[in-house]
Amino acid sequence: MTTNAFLKDLAEVLEVNPSELEGDFELTSEVWDSLTVLATIALVDEHFDIAVDGDDLMDCTSVASLLERIQTRVGA
Repeated sequence: MTTNAFLKDLAEVLEVNPSELEGDFELTSEVWDSLTVLATIALVDEHFDIAVDGDDLMDCTSVASLLERIQTRVGA
């Protein structure tokens, strides 16, 4: 799958318009809670076929940092 497809599904989880999910979109406590992190773990597995740690994702502060963490795991 592609990053664009992942971002489209992530936007649905975060309940925002996909066009809002630019790299600088902040993952604030209003949109980035334990339930959205769990849903994101499932999305990462579905789109990239990798496992990510929830605590690792909770540390992400923006979409850019989230994508960076995913790419690090994909390259591992």
